[in-house]
Amino acid sequence: MHFTLKQIRYFVAVADCGSVHSAAARVHVSAASISSAIQQLESQLDLQLFIRHHSKGMTLTSDGTNLLEQARNILNATLQFESISAELSHEFAGNYRLACLPPLAPVLLPGLLSEFKSGYPKVRLQLSEAHQAEIIRGMIQGRFDFALTYQMGMTDALDFSPLATLPPYVVLPATHALSTQASVTIQQLIDEPFVMLDLPLSRDYFASLFKKAQLSANIAWETTQPDVMRGLIASGHGWGIANVKPMNFRSADGNKLAYIKLKGDYPALTLGVATLSSRQKTRTMQAFIDYCVSRVDTSGLPGMLAD
Repeated sequence: MHFTLKQIRYFVAVADCGSVHSAAARVHVSAASISSAIQQLESQLDLQLFIRHHSKGMTLTSDGTNLLEQARNILNATLQFESISAELSHEFAGNYRLACLPPLAPVLLPGLLSEFKSGYPKVRLQLSEAHQAEIIRGMIQGRFDFALTYQMGMTDALDFSPLATLPPYVVLPATHALSTQASVTIQQLIDEPFVMLDLPLSRDYFASLFKKAQLSANIAWETTQPDVMRGLIASGHGWGIANVKPMNFRSADGNKLAYIKLKGDYPALTLGVATLSSRQKTRTMQAFIDYCVSRVDTSGLPGMLAD
């Protein structure tokens, strides 16, 4: 029996994404290449790994489900072999998978990673955007090596290196009557429509702010996309709360926003680097963590404005 790492990688990608086309976008190859590799793997194993649904993607068979964890272990072992090989040659090198929350990724990652790559050119980071619950699950399953995220919902299975505290801000259209204030309260806006960034665990954090104020949010819009939230607010459809204060105060369609301090005793979110506790950190992994600690703090956040 012969199979390749490429076939295993494509098998895991389709299992995670639920379709060949989504998996192709994730691993940056053609859908035809993935379909061919999966068919060859099924033929070599003499097993059907997926049920094909016309126009509705693919789901694992029971045999595919039984093999998925072992397939992940093979890929993880391969990455660790590459990393350890680089360590033995005294190089900072290897392939690592970095997850990041969607609100943080477009603001924090470009500047942070460009500086890291200039100092560590042989380290390759594969990026994934995921919500907090998926990040935690992915770290425990070994799908991510690091995560730049908040200290929300962390378990004992993960180590967390704090980098900065990010307080909550009120996000308003620039034309709003309160947009020039130094700070505003939830009470001042409670009757206006609220735009909720509806991501797992994040939504619980935003709900806790209203609960602390002994109020209920007047939720008019819910979205999982930070850019959609910013666009709705900038166009006058409501107000929101965010902990990421980007340097660009405009939505994707060009309308201007205002970020105002939320007045009151509300908890900030702690930004940091998460890793799996049970995994031995290579020199390169520790170098990335040390770099983030040295580069990011509350007074200096790549892509963000400090108070």
